[in-house]
Amino acid sequence: MERKYIYREKNRTCGYVTNSRGAALFIVLVYVQIMLIIILHVLMFLGQLRPVSRNEQERMRLHYIAEAGVYFTAEQMLREPDEYIGQEYRIEDVTMRVLVEPRGKDEVWIQVSATAMSLYSTRLWAVMNRPTGKITEWSEFRLVY
Repeated sequence: MERKYIYREKNRTCGYVTNSRGAALFIVLVYVQIMLIIILHVLMFLGQLRPVSRNEQERMRLHYIAEAGVYFTAEQMLREPDEYIGQEYRIEDVTMRVLVEPRGKDEVWIQVSATAMSLYSTRLWAVMNRPTGKITEWSEFRLVY
């Protein structure tokens, strides 16, 4: 009788080994799924970086074009002080609209709006002292559609 008891104990231990292999397989599968989810989220995040940097580059390009428009308008007003009115310019795919309004006796308000074909728009304005040609105030509005 003792032999049967020992034999049954051996079968039970063999059964436990089989179950632990199944548990290890389950743990490995869960681990692989978690790693796959993390990798997919990282790839999605990295995929968003390129459009964000492209948008920032386009926004900064428009900002500098609008700033150049303010300086260009100020220079034009110093050369021809009485004949300057608002105008529209094109630089590559960017349309600049310039608006000039008197502000007080010696100051002029200059607003430049730069709009690109990519549906981005930036507006800058400055206040210029007309006799000296110095820009006394700056402000900017960035509008992204």
